[in-house]
Formats: sequence, structure tokens, C-alpha cells
Amino acid sequence: MDIRGIIVAMVTPMREDGALDLDAIKPLVDRLIEGGAHGVFAAGSMGEAASLGIEERLAVFRATVKAVDGRVPVLGGSGFITTADTVRMTRMCADEGLAAVSVITPFYWKLSQEALYRHYAAVIAASSLPVFAYNLPGNTGNNLMPETVGKLYRQEGLRGAKDSSAVWENTKGYMDNTDDGFTMLVGEDSLCLKGLAYGSKGSISAPSNVLTRVIAAIYNRFSAGDMAGAERAQEDWNRITKIMGGVGMFPGSFKALTDRMTSPVGPARPPVLPIGKEKLDAAQAALVEIGKAYL
Repeated sequence: MDIRGIIVAMVTPMREDGALDLDAIKPLVDRLIEGGAHGVFAAGSMGEAASLGIEERLAVFRATVKAVDGRVPVLGGSGFITTADTVRMTRMCADEGLAAVSVITPFYWKLSQEALYRHYAAVIAASSLPVFAYNLPGNTGNNLMPETVGKLYRQEGLRGAKDSSAVWENTKGYMDNTDDGFTMLVGEDSLCLKGLAYGSKGSISAPSNVLTRVIAAIYNRFSAGDMAGAERAQEDWNRITKIMGGVGMFPGSFKALTDRMTSPVGPARPPVLPIGKEKLDAAQAALVEIGKAYL
């Protein structure tokens, strides 16, 4: 299945006690696809993967694949802090109907590029699914360099990457060190259009759980040759992400707005704090106003 366009880094619905709410996945998925999502990414950072164990992730994958029912590709986050756990998780994904796995760089430990290379090489060798690297150095403390990505692509068969470094030179470097057979997905929302213009296949976006139709318009207008329209949509999306980011702690702020504006998904797991009602009210009003142009 072709992976391109706007891939929503889907929130993981939970109940007030922190238990998974798998029944809430279907209505959420339906709303995201109705809003123009070209794919979903389950159990990524926005999906609180760091708070989910192996069995919980598998349950989320199964429920998401069932809910999507072949309409768009489903990616699953299979990265853990150790190579052994990541390999185990990735192998367990083989029969779950995923289009690919996305593997975040190991975190906590400060790792060399050689260590990161060997980690991904081991996961790729063990996987029957396409493997995408997920670079989020601001959270993991490890930046997967463009040269390492190129080497993994050429020598090990890495199929793509999401770069959330928010550094254009890094994202651009991934594309410069690979070719069109590599699926580059931009992870910094403000670089969505810039990435498309340079040759990326799309974006994986956490804020797109809300007002999916706006960021989808960036991709759709660009693909139709409407650069001016794509630029307007990118400007509006930048306003939306700034508002969402100003509400409170990630992922709680994005999840709370998803719960209000897209579909009921419950709170984030502690220690992420809940968001105050006044801030949410103000943000929601501002977002609704911007979104009116995309109805």
C-alpha cells in the first residue's frame, strides 16, 4: 500500500482511569478519514507510545486496522529503548495488518551513530514489514543523522523516515542521502509544504487529530498544482498549531482538543496533567474560526 499524504499520528483513546478505550477508536478513525487523512499512525508519540506496553500496543493496532478496514494505510509504532524489545515488538506486528512499522530512535542513553545504525539494522533484518525510522531528538536525546539514514537505506533496506527534528537541514539531508524509492515523511508541521516542494511524500502530524481537513488541504492543493492555495493552507495550519501548542503540556493539550473537536478520546495518562477549561475554551473558539474556511 502506497504511504504518502497526510498521516495522522492518532491519539490513543483512554478512559478516566487510564485504561485503553478500544471502542472509541472506530469513531475517531472515521472522523479522521472523513477529514481527509491519507493514513494513520497508531502508537506514536501522540498516541502515548511511551506509556504503552507491548500487549497494549498490539491491542491498539488490531482495533485501528479493524476500524480503518483497508481505507488508508496504518503504521504502528514498534520502537522501545532496547534493540531486543524493539525486535520483539516488530516481529509481533507481522500479522496485525499494518502497512509498516515506525521505529523511534532509542532514548535515555546517549548513542553514537554506529549504535543507532546497528539498532535499525537489527530491526530491519528481523522485520517482515517495511521499517520507517522515527527521529525525535528533542525527546529522545539522539539525532539520527542524514548520512546514517542514507547508509541504512542503501545497505539495510530502510524504507522511509519521519523526521521530527524541526531542523530543515536534517529533513532535507534525509532526502539528499536517499532517492525517490525512499518514503520521506516530514514530522515538523511548519515544514509540510516545504518538504513536499523538495520531494517528500507527505507528513506525519500530531496536531492533525484536530481540523484534519486543513493540513490535508496543503497536500491536496500542492498535488493539484495550486501552490498559492497550498501556501494559504500552510499559513492557516501554522496558526492552528501555534494555538494548540500554547494550550498546555503535550500530548495532553492536543488530546483534550481532539476530545472536544473530533471524537471522544478521554484524557492523557499521568503524569501528563489535564488542561484547564478556560484555555481549552479559548483555543477551541479560535480553531473553529480558522476551520470555517475549510468546510
